[in-house]
Order: sequence, then C-alpha cells, then structure tokens
Amino acid sequence: ARPGRMLAIMGPSGAGKSTIMHALAGKVKESKSLQLEGLRFLNGHAITGDSQVPAAFVKQEVSFFPHMTVRETLHFRVELKLGSLISKQAQAERVEELIQKLQLEKAADTIVGDAKVRGISGGERQRLAIACELISSPSVIFLDEPTSGLDSTAATTLVAALRSLADSGETIVAVIHQPSQHIFSAFDDLLLVSEGKQMYFGEVSMVRDYMDKNC
Repeated sequence: ARPGRMLAIMGPSGAGKSTIMHALAGKVKESKSLQLEGLRFLNGHAITGDSQVPAAFVKQEVSFFPHMTVRETLHFRVELKLGSLISKQAQAERVEELIQKLQLEKAADTIVGDAKVRGISGGERQRLAIACELISSPSVIFLDEPTSGLDSTAATTLVAALRSLADSGETIVAVIHQPSQHIFSAFDDLLLVSEGKQMYFGEVSMVRDYMDKNC
C-alpha cells in the first residue's frame, strides 16, 4: 500500500477481507487460539509484534450524537483530539478544512440524525466518519466496506472523495464488496482473496490479463 494510491481488498463473503485489513492495521491480537504469521513494514522498517500502524481506521458503523450538526460534530471531535495542542482559531480552521476535503459543505449545518431522527444521508454520514478520523492528519487510511449500504450516487461521491485524498498523498486501503465498474476503476491496486488466501496482488489494470493466463 503506497502513498498516493488506493488499494482495494476484495473477495467473496467470508473470504477474510476484513480480518486481513484488521491484521495489517495491528487490530488483531495474537492469543492461544489465534496465531499471526508474516511481517509488516512501515516505510521500510519492520513493525514488531501486533503493534498498531499509526493510521485512521474507519469502521462500518460509527456512532454520533444525532442532534449535533456535521460542523458541531467535527468541532467536538477536534477539541477532544487537539484541544490542548492548538488554538481555538486553529481548531475552527481544521474543521472547515475537513468539511471541504470530504465535500460536506452542503450538509455542514444539518444534524447528523439516526434511525429515529432524520438527518444527513448515508453517504454524508460515511464521509463524516472519515473526516473524524482525519483530524490528526494520518497518512494511512483503512476503511472497512465504506460503500456498503450506499446507493450508486452516494458510493461514487464517497470514492471520489477518497480518490482526492489519495491524489493529495494519502495511502488508502479499503475493503470493497461488489463495486460497480466505475468505483472499481478508481482504485490503483487490488488484493484479491478467497478462503483466506491471496489470489492476486498487483495493479487493477493488470488483473484481467493475470486471470486470463492463470485461471
């Protein structure tokens, strides 16, 4: 997974996509019933044990205060993470930067909502979750099925926002399930897994030739 590129982890249901990503991020702990194998490297340096990669990790389900607006939610999260490190002015500037970066301008003053309270759309909610994880400016972003449950327009907008982040130098790693051709083509690299085993790893543009020659 390299800076400026988007890596998709794909495979059938139960193939181990999310488990692989959690293990890469250091969120799977070795125990008597679970053995981890392999090496992880960060900027060419080996990461020991199950230490976590300094990265953003966006889960499928993220909890928010439903009656807060998008802007208020980000202000709250920024103050929690950076309140003792930067001024109030810098906090406000960071919030506006995140709103623009994740294309949340139209939803900025709309309440987040939940199952009982009408609020922002599913795609906007997912982009807000990403914005919250970007507060500390991580260079690596892991996302677990970010387009799950979104319609084609919302999924396309979300992936376009991720593409923009990658183009600015971020490293994007995402588990993607049944993407459209348009969304799939937005990714640079692909890790294809089946039953916990690697079936393909390389550039998206080369996967068809690889399958034709080896399958």
